[in-house]
Amino acid sequence: MKLLVLAALLGLSLAQHNPHTKEGRTSIVHLFEWRWEDIAAECERYLAPNGYGGVQISPPSESIVISDPWRPWWQRYQPISYNLCSRSGNEQQLKDMITRCNNVGVNIYVDVVINHMCGSGGGAGTHSSCGTYFNANSKEFPSVPYSGLDFNDGKCKTGSGNIENYNDIYQACLNTAFHGRGPHFKQKVHELREKHLYLFHSGFTFVSAGERLSSRQPAGPGFGEGLCPRQNGRLPEQARRHGRGWIQGGCLQAHVARGPAGRVRQAAQPQHPVVLRWLAAVHLPRGAVFPRFRQRRVVFRVAMTCMTSLFQVIDLGGEPITSGEYTGLGRVTEFKYGAKLGEVMRRWNGQKLSYLKNWGEGWSFMPSDKALVFVDNHDNQRGHGAGGASILTFWDARLYKMGVGLMLAHPYGVTRVMSSFRWDRNIVNGQDKNDWIGPPSYSDGSTKPVPINPDSTCGDGWVCEHRWRQIRNMAIFRNVVNGQPFANWWDNGSNQIAFGRGDRGFIVINNDEYNLDATLNTGLPGGTYCDVISGDKDGGRCTGKQVQVGGDGRAHFSISNSAEDPFMAIHADSKL
Repeated sequence: MKLLVLAALLGLSLAQHNPHTKEGRTSIVHLFEWRWEDIAAECERYLAPNGYGGVQISPPSESIVISDPWRPWWQRYQPISYNLCSRSGNEQQLKDMITRCNNVGVNIYVDVVINHMCGSGGGAGTHSSCGTYFNANSKEFPSVPYSGLDFNDGKCKTGSGNIENYNDIYQACLNTAFHGRGPHFKQKVHELREKHLYLFHSGFTFVSAGERLSSRQPAGPGFGEGLCPRQNGRLPEQARRHGRGWIQGGCLQAHVARGPAGRVRQAAQPQHPVVLRWLAAVHLPRGAVFPRFRQRRVVFRVAMTCMTSLFQVIDLGGEPITSGEYTGLGRVTEFKYGAKLGEVMRRWNGQKLSYLKNWGEGWSFMPSDKALVFVDNHDNQRGHGAGGASILTFWDARLYKMGVGLMLAHPYGVTRVMSSFRWDRNIVNGQDKNDWIGPPSYSDGSTKPVPINPDSTCGDGWVCEHRWRQIRNMAIFRNVVNGQPFANWWDNGSNQIAFGRGDRGFIVINNDEYNLDATLNTGLPGGTYCDVISGDKDGGRCTGKQVQVGGDGRAHFSISNSAEDPFMAIHADSKL
């Protein structure tokens, strides 16, 4: 038995950092608030043909439907049951989407909210995405079922019983449940595990964790007034922030027939590493049935050695809970990446591109094999989460394309690309008063489909950054150079840089206020290459600029500082 446990743990330690994307695919896309039918079509028509490895989707569980403000994006994070119906679609559409995406080699990462329910601010009634009754005032969610006994109010060991100092690790997360007495794994814990697993009765498997919003900024209108009541004992006692930032959501990889290749946990700070380590080790035999839910079958389809775990942990430094506490369990979001990259690209605080020669661990980031990186996410592009005004978004298209291009060219971490929707911003004193606005929708609040324009862009308010030629082609670039070393660095001492990936790819970026004109060692074999930023390789021709690489690997690059896209990239598969 000890040998089997050791073998299982060793297997887990080898697997949890591997995203398990299909061979030759390296990047994940967050199709924020897309409908299941649109995601299925996108997997087949665009993501798979262009080498994307996975999709992160929005929470599929039944949530409250909010009218004031009108259908905000964050209502998806206020569940009232574990029924799989949301404004993205119903359970059958979800299963169909997962199957169709899996069939073309695209993994699905599902944002799952299991650590809290909609609170007293949600009222009582059937105003939910499936029409299920709930009473948030009395904390009654009969569809699960949960009652007021399942929630943890006033249990923090402070004078008020609530969190009084979010910089105190004992109050903010760990609590006495983890210090001196250990995690509370009692019968109640297992009962809640059953209820959480009930969410996943449909033949695909998920495991959860949480999402942390900014500890300094409100998550949006309505998050206050107890919208997120704290749960009691079912998970080990942990503080949850009312209105100021903690909501639980995990991004889990789901595979219908094959079982999960992994599980992604957003913002793990609400859960202590000891608890998450216990969750990661949960493994049940095929066909295991939980006594309280015998009418539903929860099937674990693969051994845990095939699983990966991704955690969202906001750690810009100075936090009581650090990302390093979670890296042993799986990949962890490196929020410093987007924040610092934004500073560099904006040339704030004296930052320069030339300083990126040791980008990654040299900037005190976590080890590359532990990191999940991104330029922006659905929170910080709205001013929530981490990074503040430095974060690059689609609103800053020129800088954004350069930033994402650099991320996809650089070997550090596993990369995630954001795919957004537009909203009418209303900036007052540096804050967007409309940061709550939900996805493009009809007058009844139902989400609009994602129309594809003749030029391959999206319409009706959907941004689809993943379809921008520059970003799509750099995702392909990353696939082509995967496994190749960082090489042939060049800089001008300011904001012009270039680097290669072995003998497979080379990128040049000009973020200076003057032209770049240089002959550089690319490391690539001699020949004519198509610049995949200005155009595409189409058969034997190039629709953009061409780059002639000599037999010595050197090539001349000229990039105007006023160019729409002041960077160039070539790779082995763009050779004409």
